[in-house]
Amino acid sequence: MADCTPGDLLSGGPLWTRPLVAELVWTVTGVKMAVRGVGRWLCRHGFFPQRPERRSCRQDRAEVDAWLTREYPAIAAEAEKENAVVAWAGQCALRSDTAPPGRSWARLRSSA
Repeated sequence: MADCTPGDLLSGGPLWTRPLVAELVWTVTGVKMAVRGVGRWLCRHGFFPQRPERRSCRQDRAEVDAWLTREYPAIAAEAEKENAVVAWAGQCALRSDTAPPGRSWARLRSSA
């Protein structure tokens, strides 16, 4: 299980979930396990729930630091001059060429 994906052994996706592990145990041993028991079993065998990184694995830290030092101050100064807000957004699956684009959130600006 540590060296392969559910797609290699079953008809699952790329990540192991407790239901997929229960299906694997059933397929290999014929033992039916509850999903909760699978979680405990996984912990006993050194597998723990993981969360994805909040940054790209291809991120070059030196390049990011250089951009923040050289280019971002000019962007922030321009935004302040125009009384604007700089919004940081990641890939949130909103396309600009679709209408309506769905719900997104922003802070309301006061009309001054």
